[in-house]
Amino acid sequence: MRKKLTVLCIILAIIAFYATAQRSFLLPNNKSEHWQLDTVHAFAFRWFPFELRIIFNYNPQGLLDNLFYEIEENNIWSNYELTNYAYDSNGNQLSELTYKWNNDSWVLFQQYFCTYDSNDNLLTESNRDVGMPPTTIYTYDSNHNLVTTTLQKWNVENNDWKNLHRWVVNYDINNNKLSEIFQGWRPGSNEWGNREGYMINYDQNNNGITAERVIWDETSWQLDYYLFLNAYLCDLPLYYNHMQDVYWFHCYYKVTASYKVKEVNNENGIKDVTEGEHPTIVLSPNPTAGQLYITNDDQPIQLISIYSMSGALLFTTRETHIDLSELTAGIYFVCITTNNGIVTKKVVKM
Repeated sequence: MRKKLTVLCIILAIIAFYATAQRSFLLPNNKSEHWQLDTVHAFAFRWFPFELRIIFNYNPQGLLDNLFYEIEENNIWSNYELTNYAYDSNGNQLSELTYKWNNDSWVLFQQYFCTYDSNDNLLTESNRDVGMPPTTIYTYDSNHNLVTTTLQKWNVENNDWKNLHRWVVNYDINNNKLSEIFQGWRPGSNEWGNREGYMINYDQNNNGITAERVIWDETSWQLDYYLFLNAYLCDLPLYYNHMQDVYWFHCYYKVTASYKVKEVNNENGIKDVTEGEHPTIVLSPNPTAGQLYITNDDQPIQLISIYSMSGALLFTTRETHIDLSELTAGIYFVCITTNNGIVTKKVVKM
């Protein structure tokens, strides 16, 4: 029985790792007015002795309140794990507490806590388990672009936090992401050292035309032809439409792209430029000083939801002419619902 539970713990740990790495990006799905997960039933491989059932519960605001895990063995369902979430008044996730079922009671197993600045940007994300696990610190530029993500670990001997590694992002004057570099801390020289990353070049229309995975050879950046097994950035992104759209390439070291120009008339008779062979949703102007028009020549727009970069729902509307003038400068997510599904794009508020 202990071996079976160990295998289950490993699988749940892998799931938790990916969910934790993307926590701030998963929350918007819980805040929308669309479909929400209710119950998930995972059927195991034959060599695995358990089936897993996850029950999703939401608070009155539509945010995920808790996750209840049950396991099945010999046709009997038993408690296994419980995760509770807490939020601030803006819908930002403040904590995530995970409990394990042990001897007929819930025992605290893992704790995550988050802090935010006045613009709802995620500042810190810490795991307060036994032994002071690593904490993550985020910084932003004046346009609310994420600039650094730093992982630190508690140093028991010196009673302070020690740098482990970080991701550094650079942008151009149009807020296009130029590079994301992974760096490791060098205790001997007390400085950050480059390791690997990717770099993107854009055309005059803010479309990515080249993206390259690179590795540092102690003197300069070189193309990463071999994609080292310990790579922290194995996926290569190509951003286009002023970073409103992205296509990810897994295990490729370089991509190049070209774009077709298509002209469509919006409801005001103004010609907007979009890329691709098929009709797309267009946000214009983007960047905007306040007024935003959303057009779609494929399906009627049913609902529009505006989110902050941290995933906080700001407001919803069915109007395709939106006034963003009261929002602070930065980047926002625009979630657009049509008969064909939901499309998420970014808008830059100047």
